[in-house]
Amino acid sequence: MQKNYSTLYGNQIHDPEGNLIGMLLDCVFEKETGKILAYQVLADGGERRYLLPTDIKTWIGDLLIIRDEDCLETLANLYRVQEGILLLKTPVVNLASETLGEIMNYWIDPKNDLLTQIEVARKFLFLFKREVRLFPQTRIAKMDADEIVVDDDSRSVIFNLEKVKN
Repeated sequence: MQKNYSTLYGNQIHDPEGNLIGMLLDCVFEKETGKILAYQVLADGGERRYLLPTDIKTWIGDLLIIRDEDCLETLANLYRVQEGILLLKTPVVNLASETLGEIMNYWIDPKNDLLTQIEVARKFLFLFKREVRLFPQTRIAKMDADEIVVDDDSRSVIFNLEKVKN
């Protein structure tokens, strides 16, 4: 079962006793494979912490139950996670270096801890999305913190949100 960022954000995280530990903010991905290295969490008290996928005991709907509260780590303690990237708002270009937009949403497979696809859109007047495209993870050629490169073709255009002129 896939989950997308817009439904992941804000998921509550509890310890096995049912105590609220924090809420899910984002995913940190490995650049080469799209594997989830960690989940970024807003811990109780407002501090950003990181949760390794192996520390999730159960994920039911919008509720995550983790092994225990001690598995939330600071970024300084997780060297491999420091090398990962966050995807939202990252610019996306095609192989010819033409700008396609930026990442507005993404989908993951939490069972296998993998990125499955990204949603790329151009913004219009800084608010409205137009020319939205979905790219499966297999079409991502390169992922860096400052830019995502995709193998673009006409099949990637899913829908265009521009108004049709009469």
